[in-house]
Amino acid sequence: LDGKSDDAVDGNNNNPTPAIHESTTQSTFGIRTISSFTHPKTKSFALKVNGHPVFLQGGNWITTDLFLRYSNSPKRYLQELQLLRNVGFNSLRVWGGGIAETTYFYEAADQLGLLIYQEFWMTGDNNGRFAGDYDWPLDHEAYLHNVWDTVKRLRNHPSLAWYGGGNELFPIADADSGNGSGGVSPPSDIEAGIKQVISDIDGTRPYVTSSVMEAGDDESFFDPEKSLGPKDGPYGILDEQLFFDRNPGLKTPVLSDNEIHRGASPSNVKDKDAPGRNIGFQTEVGSVSHPELKSLQRFLSPEAMDSFPDCGETSDRGGSVNEEWSYFKYLPFTESEDIGAVDHICSFLYPPLVNDTSEDGVKSRMKSIEDYTWAAQLAQYFQYKTLFEGYSMKMWEYYSAIYLWKS
Repeated sequence: LDGKSDDAVDGNNNNPTPAIHESTTQSTFGIRTISSFTHPKTKSFALKVNGHPVFLQGGNWITTDLFLRYSNSPKRYLQELQLLRNVGFNSLRVWGGGIAETTYFYEAADQLGLLIYQEFWMTGDNNGRFAGDYDWPLDHEAYLHNVWDTVKRLRNHPSLAWYGGGNELFPIADADSGNGSGGVSPPSDIEAGIKQVISDIDGTRPYVTSSVMEAGDDESFFDPEKSLGPKDGPYGILDEQLFFDRNPGLKTPVLSDNEIHRGASPSNVKDKDAPGRNIGFQTEVGSVSHPELKSLQRFLSPEAMDSFPDCGETSDRGGSVNEEWSYFKYLPFTESEDIGAVDHICSFLYPPLVNDTSEDGVKSRMKSIEDYTWAAQLAQYFQYKTLFEGYSMKMWEYYSAIYLWKS
């Protein structure tokens, strides 16, 4: 400009006053309170909305479009989340191996009244616990800048219920607690930085470091203040009756990976009622999945379509499992490798079939891929129906939350 001050002055150039710069922004927001507590019966994290405990029934969300081609489509997000709301979900976990979801995702969740558990971008798969390095991410400063930007972007959305540090991390440094080298995940400076950012520019939501830690008797394994649960899973076919038991598909009380490797027995644990010995907040549990016939035809060759698995198949590869089926992550519908184990697809044959998997046994198959797919759809319907019925029947007795892997 002309080098003069921007300050406003009177005619005699006296008493300068600062110039006033105005800007406006518009934002849609909701008013509610979110708080958390450790439930006295489930001994796990539980959520309150406006002072009322809410039993969380939801699923794990890993963005449905890998390349974010539709990330600017509010209609697509609304339709996808509406499908989940229609099946009875009241919450979604945005998984730490993915992304912080888009503004359109959160706007759709706001409209539908969903409660979102947003994890930051770490997972034990590559942050030291199972692979990778405990010091990752490589640039801690850049990571925390992203945390700041994300919290600022999402904080006005009432659907955002709480933050998580990541998936299957290990926030306690203890070489005896099952995390190998005793490293800390997330790194201590990132953990402190995340908490500081949330405190400074949000301050209205809980933060929990990890989705799960490890089963055990004391806080060197599982601390409900730092983790939602001691374990997660399982992810395969189960007898539907088991979903009404505690820790379905797992031993009760649950054992750590090291204890399972040593062949330990649940009867020998020190404290069977310790918070780390039962899953009160289930962050991931799943079962089999088989697409509709039209979907199969889009990605399987005609030869693979005709090569559907035999009855009694217990492996996800080899045997009667076609290579293309293995490539696309086929999971067997047979409960175990025991002779006579129930195949949940072939159990729809008439007369009922008990499959013989011995070397000289008779292999049998459904009549066609059409029959196979029809039976698979029914089998998985019963799986997921009873899964949610079993967990919800024990709400506030065994469980404070159930999240499907994946949705």
